[in-house]
Amino acid sequence: MKIKGIKQGQTIQLLETVDDIADGAEIIVEISPVTFHPLANLNPQERQNRIKQVLGAWQDDPEIDAIFAEINRERHSYQGRQIDSVDHKVSLRQAIATKIHKFKLCSRRRER
Repeated sequence: MKIKGIKQGQTIQLLETVDDIADGAEIIVEISPVTFHPLANLNPQERQNRIKQVLGAWQDDPEIDAIFAEINRERHSYQGRQIDSVDHKVSLRQAIATKIHKFKLCSRRRER
C-alpha cells in the first residue's frame, strides 16, 4: 500500500484515510520524496491530449525538413581529426636528428 503524506518534524500526516490498520499497530514505513512531474495533476484524458500535442508540435512546421537536412549534412561532413602521415613522421625524426648532430658538433668545437 502506498499513501502520500506530509512530513512535519518527526510526524508524517497521511493524506488518505487508512481503515484496514488498527490504531496503535506497529507498521513499517518506506519514505521517498515526491518528485514533480508536469503531467501529474492531469486526468488520463488530459494527459493523453497533452502528450499528443507535444509529439505533433513540429507536424506543420515548414522549416523542419530544412533543419533536419542541415543536421544531417553537418553530421556527415566531419572527416575526423588530422593524422600525421608516416612520411611526415620520418622527415620530422630526420630533422630532429640533424639538429641534434649539429648541436653536438658545435658543442665539440666550443670545448676545443
